[in-house]
Amino acid sequence: MARLFALSLLALSCVLLFASQGVATRVPPSSQSPGAPSFAKNIRRRLLGFSRFSCGRSGLKGYTSKAGLTSGLTLHWKATKGKTVKLAVVASGAKAAGWFAVGFSPNGNMGGSNVVGTDASGSPVTKDLVGQSSANDATWTVGSGSITTAGSKVTMKFTKMKGDGASVKVHSQSDNNIVWAYGDGDTVSMHNGAGDASINFACGCPMFQSKC
Repeated sequence: MARLFALSLLALSCVLLFASQGVATRVPPSSQSPGAPSFAKNIRRRLLGFSRFSCGRSGLKGYTSKAGLTSGLTLHWKATKGKTVKLAVVASGAKAAGWFAVGFSPNGNMGGSNVVGTDASGSPVTKDLVGQSSANDATWTVGSGSITTAGSKVTMKFTKMKGDGASVKVHSQSDNNIVWAYGDGDTVSMHNGAGDASINFACGCPMFQSKC
């Protein structure tokens, strides 16, 4: 029995080591398939999601859950019965000094994503990403959009609605591929940092998504 337990621990260690290597090594955009997320991304999301996200109950009025996307950038949300999702992105510290954006991807990559970001106009702007660093103004819009500043924090709020004309559908009751980015200046442009997440808005936290 002790030997079997030791072998099980060894096998689990090997799997975690392989997954952690997948986290550190990103596949170049030119070699990524336009279809489903890569195997390494799926391993990362399922096995290492708990170490990447800071999840919990949202303390923001009107929202139920939150996930820390990266230091200084937190996503809050509430899924409604009408199949819409209320979202708020809160930036603090250095992230609040420039622009930031969150988007919805068909496959976990930046290209093809529908993005909502901050803008000098004081209202969220919508963009369609053509590639890793090229974006077009979108024809779809979001509801109840606002950008507010309080102290050292900037909050962008909006509602993603069913049938808004965006190419990527947002699911209030199943997994969504989320991308995020931030950069210098007052409107969406070339980013200084970016990443992706997989979130089920009905579940509360990404690490529990496979149990929903």
